[in-house]
Amino acid sequence: MAKLIWGTQSSSFAEDVRDHLINRALKQQDAAYIMPMHDLVDEIAEDLVFEIERRGLSMDSDELAAKEEINSIFSQFEERFFEGMRRELERRSD
Repeated sequence: MAKLIWGTQSSSFAEDVRDHLINRALKQQDAAYIMPMHDLVDEIAEDLVFEIERRGLSMDSDELAAKEEINSIFSQFEERFFEGMRRELERRSD
């Protein structure tokens, strides 16, 4: 996670978040179940970026406190992502 946050320079932070969540999901779930979760990934990535900006944080900050707060936000959104995945898988198995 830290590499995602501090080690990448891409055109969009939201794209980095999407890639990270998809990669994590593919490691833990069958790819066939993940394909339709594009909307969930987009929603969470957008909400995460919005929350970081709402708190006045910057991904470019060198301050340890800011980095720790952003890491905490990421953890919360990862939990939300995996909960959404679990609900989707349960819905499909019904």
